[in-house]
Amino acid sequence: MSTSLATPNLRQAARLTRSSGHSWQIHLEDDRLITKNIINLSPTGMAFKAPSSSEIQPGQSLKFSLSIEPGLYFDCEGQVLWVKAATDRSGSMSQIGMQFSKLPAPLDAAIVKQTNEFVLRSRRERIHQGRRPLSQKIVMAA
Repeated sequence: MSTSLATPNLRQAARLTRSSGHSWQIHLEDDRLITKNIINLSPTGMAFKAPSSSEIQPGQSLKFSLSIEPGLYFDCEGQVLWVKAATDRSGSMSQIGMQFSKLPAPLDAAIVKQTNEFVLRSRRERIHQGRRPLSQKIVMAA
């Protein structure tokens, strides 16, 4: 079951999907939850997994520390927009979507930089594979 405060599928920013090379980590309020289970990250928010027993709910405000580089943590705040509940089995994980409400400028700049680099790299790869952007296809067809 999924509950939400936001309109689904309304992404406002490119998202970075976690890969094996990322060292992202989140510490929620007094280390109640420490996880490296960040699914994706964007300049406006993130999605992460947490044990179903953590009882995180849509609308809840959270204070947390976020690290996207080893050993460098930033104090942040966000609001839970949606929760995709996991099965009721013991040890199951829910997915949580959060919108940032307080993000320190250096962290914001680092996320924007990584996102921009990812988008540019993806576009270059598509062009290299012969897949042109729609705008270029329109110009070429005219």
